[in-house]
Amino acid sequence: MREPRGVLFVHHASILGGAEQSLMDMITGMNRQAVRPVLAAPEDGPLTKNLFKLGVEVYFAPIARLKRTYNPATLAGYAVSVLSGGRALARIAADHDIRIIHANSIYSSPYARLAARIAGTGAICHLRDMVSMKRLARCLIRGFDAAVPISQAVARFHGLDPETVIPSGVDFTRFDGKATGIPIRTDAGIPRGVPVIGNVSRFVPWKNHGDFIRAAAKILTEIEDAHFIVAGDDTLGDHPSYEKELCHLSEELGIAERVIFMGWRDDVAELYAAMDLLVHPALHEPFGRALVEAMGSGVPVVAYDSAGPSEIVRDRITGYLAPAGDWEALASKAIEILKDDELRAELGAAAKKDVRSRFAADIIAYRVMKVYGLEI
Repeated sequence: MREPRGVLFVHHASILGGAEQSLMDMITGMNRQAVRPVLAAPEDGPLTKNLFKLGVEVYFAPIARLKRTYNPATLAGYAVSVLSGGRALARIAADHDIRIIHANSIYSSPYARLAARIAGTGAICHLRDMVSMKRLARCLIRGFDAAVPISQAVARFHGLDPETVIPSGVDFTRFDGKATGIPIRTDAGIPRGVPVIGNVSRFVPWKNHGDFIRAAAKILTEIEDAHFIVAGDDTLGDHPSYEKELCHLSEELGIAERVIFMGWRDDVAELYAAMDLLVHPALHEPFGRALVEAMGSGVPVVAYDSAGPSEIVRDRITGYLAPAGDWEALASKAIEILKDDELRAELGAAAKKDVRSRFAADIIAYRVMKVYGLEI
């Protein structure tokens, strides 16, 4: 029997956000008889701990999260960092019979690209973002054997063929129907039987939480007992005042007691079980993992008809899409669903069936392994 091919996954952080969970789910779905996964990350953290539990070899390398800058000293520091990190990754590759180095983000791509050249391995770059450094990103991508954009929106942003798209996969076994939502409602102090509308996303401005809060105010004019939960935080510390701004907005609108900021939660199955509806107002969402997770849990969704969500939600079949940036329309569609129990149940059932057939982790992992050139 042929030995499994060693693949070194390189990621720029050890947190556990959407990109990291997508990596975990992709590795979970891979055939271990074909792929021997190894992870390189900058330090120990939730990502490394979780992958280690899954039987993945974990190593640490000096990988920094590069940010856009024009400062010559900072750029020089980045160059030294990439050289040092790339060499460290190449040593890991040589020591552990790695055949493919797979960058899990555009941020880790300079390190992975250099390491692959030094080690003489194949190189794959996963594209999970629509970052502002478009020209640099396109230059970096050209150095890889293949690039994998997670949506057509991301493919267009980077000037890639839409045929190369492989969406993020979700391990739906984590949403097996055992969750009740009671722990979440209890923690939030939400009475039983009242409608709960949720949002799950990292605290960055492009997630557009402000429109979620504005929509909440309008929903409350029609559904007076509604409650709203916001799960997420500023994981990377890039926007320290963002949550305070959102809290201030909810106070200005007089709905602060109905909008509960829950921070980052690991018990995502319980989060979705606590919801009657997920509202996702991001305007420049590369994919929309929270949408797939909610839909896979049978929760109907409302999102803006923009970028990734437009490719996930089948309007009026598996959820509702509102014109991009129109938070009043977002609220109106949410109200329509919340007022009609039969409609809500139909959308939830259709959504669950649809996303589980399109985004299951093993299906997506199989497609990625084909990019590796593996015959499975």
